[in-house]
Amino acid sequence: MNVHVKPEDAVRRQPLATFDGRRIGVGLWFVLFAGGVVLPGATGGEKAFSEFGSKHYVIQTDVPAKTVQRVMGVVEELYDELAECFGIPRMALGEGERVRIRLFSERAGFDEYAARHAPMHVGYKGYATTEEIVALMPDSSDEAVGLLMHEICHTLLHRVIPRPPPWFNEGLACYYSTYRRRMGLLRFGQMHEGRLMAFRKAIRAKEHLKLGDLIRLTPQEFYRAQPHGGPTAQAESLAYTESWALVYFLLNAPGKEYRGKFGQYFERLRAGEDSVAALEKVYGPDLGKLEREWVNYFWNW
Repeated sequence: MNVHVKPEDAVRRQPLATFDGRRIGVGLWFVLFAGGVVLPGATGGEKAFSEFGSKHYVIQTDVPAKTVQRVMGVVEELYDELAECFGIPRMALGEGERVRIRLFSERAGFDEYAARHAPMHVGYKGYATTEEIVALMPDSSDEAVGLLMHEICHTLLHRVIPRPPPWFNEGLACYYSTYRRRMGLLRFGQMHEGRLMAFRKAIRAKEHLKLGDLIRLTPQEFYRAQPHGGPTAQAESLAYTESWALVYFLLNAPGKEYRGKFGQYFERLRAGEDSVAALEKVYGPDLGKLEREWVNYFWNW
């Protein structure tokens, strides 16, 4: 069921996740197709994995089934939310079409697997390839589940925009990795207090990246500053923090000059337009004005 609200009904501290100002409510739907089926140890060790399935994902994991059940519910709601935003069909997928997710309960197992399949991600907490999503899931905390949601957002975004600008790619993934359940529905895109404080600290010290610099960072420049360990709440580069802040601002800033425009920018990126030129077309050529309003929005929060 889709629940529509008018854009002007949006409350600043209860941000809307969808691009056009609608709050989407999706009934929870998930089923364990193969819970308890024992698979060979994914790392070549003795610890066996079990396989679980839902509409869009197959999870192979050694984490407890109770944790998997919580994870599957959240990722299916996230899929429906992003499918609505990105224009992706929400139909159930066939046996060979569902995305494989590998979840490891222990760091050693994750690093051993990553060393054989994606060596550049050893020491991180999660990554996504064209074939699978791999993540460390020591518990069912919001941080652990949020990391998985971050990677899922990447995989869905890349279906429609194969080469998004780094700030957009990471900012959107960070945005959708924060959530809370309210009245039985998940609300994605919640305020992240840690990133808010980090951004305000950088503003106070006059160390934040200028908007014009942030949106022009190449992938090599963007990820060069990322601390080893991946984008976590405890250790992430200022580029990640500011990318989240920019996406949050563009989706939630009050005023008709912003309402509904994020979707327009998204469609220009989907059409293959230059990301900076598209931003100027949608939000105006005065990036200085946009930066001032962006910075003031968080400084006055």
